[in-house]
Parts: sequence; structure tokens; C-alpha cells
Amino acid sequence: MLSIALCTQAFAADDHPEPAARPLLIGEVSAEQILAHPAFSPYRQDTLDAAAHEALLRQRGAHTIEWVLLFGSWCHDSQREVPQILALANQHPTIALTAIAVDEQKRAPAEFTERYKLKYTPTLIVFKDGVEVGRIIERPDTNWAADIAAKLDAAH
Repeated sequence: MLSIALCTQAFAADDHPEPAARPLLIGEVSAEQILAHPAFSPYRQDTLDAAAHEALLRQRGAHTIEWVLLFGSWCHDSQREVPQILALANQHPTIALTAIAVDEQKRAPAEFTERYKLKYTPTLIVFKDGVEVGRIIERPDTNWAADIAAKLDAAH
């Protein structure tokens, strides 16, 4: 009886192979690599709120603004939000964006996950003149531009 059950299980497993897993992005990656990844293809880059976009432009001023984006290509929140962040970064080419893809346990690459104390993805860390002024975790309260501008505003 046991041998029949084992044969049936083996046959059933061969009958329905698992779909191929999507390759994970890991480490520092470019916007092009992210958008070319199959996990991000169903998501579109939303139109940006003009007022929030202008607020972000005003905040930039003579300051050096940097964003560090930690995300997972396996994470549905990242798949939904990252294309919007990339669209915003594309409209602000003087803002330095570093995008870092992490593993499913949010431990690799360790030099980034430990330095930035990553807990949730996506996490956008905003720096003004080299100083962290805030984080937006998983999704913005209003929209990306407005939330980033508010963090920069609060850092006066």
C-alpha cells in the first residue's frame, strides 16, 4: 500500500512541474535592470502630481539630495512602488539614486541591509547634504514626491 502511494505522489509531481522561478535581483542595480525584470513588467509608472513635483524641485535648491532605495524583486509592495520612485528619480536627474535589491530574508547584501538597518521593503531613505532626513517605508502617505518634499522641508 505504501509503495502505491509513493508511486502516485511521484507521478503527480512529474505531471505538474513547478513554474520556473523568477531570478532575484541582488545588490546594487540600475533603473534599467529593475524595469527589465519580469516582476516589474505588469506595473506602470504613474503620472506624477505636478504640485508635489514642484515642491520637490524647490526643496532641492543648492543642496545635495540623495536617495537610497532598498527593495526586493520578490516583494509585491516593491513591485508596485519602485516603478513610481524610478519615474520620479528620472524627472530629477540631479538627485543621486542608489537602488539596492535585497534577498527574501532582507539580509543580503549585508553591507547594505546592516548599514541601513532594513526591516521592510521597499524603503526609500532620503539624504540632504549627506545627512539622513527621513524614510518612507513600503508606501507613501500622500505620494512619493509630496512625502519626500515633506521630509526635506522638515530638515531645515
